[in-house]
Amino acid sequence: MQRLLLICLPLLFAACGRQDDTPPPAASVAASAVSEPAPAAASMASAASAETIQAEEDPMPADLLKQFEWHTERIKRELASATPKQADNLYDEYVALLTTYNENRPSESGLLVKINDRETTVLDNFCSEQYWVEKAGKLEETEALKTLQRKMSAVGLEYWDVGECTAIVRPKADYYLKLFGPAVSPDTRRFLEIEARQDKELATNDAALSISWQELAERVLEWEDFLQRHPGSRLSRKAFDEYLFYQNILLFGLDNTPTYSDDGTRLLSAADDGENGENGTYGRDYQAARQKIVKQRPDGDTAKLVVLTQTLNYDQAEKAVKEYRRKHFDSTLYSAEPEGV
Repeated sequence: MQRLLLICLPLLFAACGRQDDTPPPAASVAASAVSEPAPAAASMASAASAETIQAEEDPMPADLLKQFEWHTERIKRELASATPKQADNLYDEYVALLTTYNENRPSESGLLVKINDRETTVLDNFCSEQYWVEKAGKLEETEALKTLQRKMSAVGLEYWDVGECTAIVRPKADYYLKLFGPAVSPDTRRFLEIEARQDKELATNDAALSISWQELAERVLEWEDFLQRHPGSRLSRKAFDEYLFYQNILLFGLDNTPTYSDDGTRLLSAADDGENGENGTYGRDYQAARQKIVKQRPDGDTAKLVVLTQTLNYDQAEKAVKEYRRKHFDSTLYSAEPEGV
C-alpha cells in the first residue's frame, strides 16, 4: 500500500466552466473546457470523429504495458490539433488516468497503479541479489534487471528506486515534457521542464539528503522562480508543495542531514567541516548553498528566510520561519503548517 501511495497522488485540477449556458455539440471534444468559435468547434468535432475511427481500427490492447504505449500514441494524435489550453486540459486528464488510486475499487485505479500492482514481485524484491551485484565496491544492475528495464524503457517507463529498498514503476523523468512540452501553455511547459530535470535524481533517501547542497539550492530557486513568474498557474499548488519541501530541508535539514549543531544552538558552518561528509567540507558546503540563494534571488522569500535565520538557534528559527510564512506567503497555498516545521 505504501508503495502505491507514492505514485498515486492524483493531479486533479478544476476545469474552467463554459462561458455560456449553451450545451456543447454532441461531437465536441470532452477535454476542451472552453467554448470554441464555430469553425474551431467544427474542426474539433471532425478530430473527435477521426479519433473514434482510429480507436476502432486500433483498439486498446489488453496488456498493461502495451496500453501505456497505446495511450501515448493516442495523446500524440490529440495534441496534434490541440490549442495550448486544450493541451493543458489533456495533460491534467492524462495524469489522472495514469495515477488515480481507488482503494475500494482497484479495477478503477489508474493505469500506473495497475502496472505497479502487476510488478509487485519485482518491486518487493528490488534490492535482492537477483537484481543487483557488487563489482569493485559498487552495486550494478544484473542482466536480469537490465532486461526488465529495457522492456519498460521501450514504452517510456522505468523501475525507479525511491529509497530504503522501495521501488516503483514510473514514467521516465522527461516523459511528460517530451509528450506535452511542445503543445501546452508556457507555465505548464516550464513546470514540466523543472520536473524533468529534478526527477532524474532522488533528493532524499533514508532520512538524508542524497543530492548536493548546491543542487538543493538550485531546486529551491527553480520553484521559487516558477511561482513568481506564473502566479495564476493552475499548477501553483503542486509547485508550492515542491518549493516548501525543498525550502524546509534547506532551513532545517533532515534527521541524517542536519543543518544545526546537535544541541540546536547554532547553524552548521565551516567550523563543523568533517561532520557527515567524507570530503570534510560539510558545514562549508551548507553555508555556500545558503549564500547562493541570497546572491541569486536576494528579494526572494527564501533569501529573506536565510538572512532571518542566520544567527538564530533552531527553536528561534522555527518560530521566525512560521511567522514569516504566515505574513508573506500566499494564504491560498500556505494554508497549514507543514509537519515538523
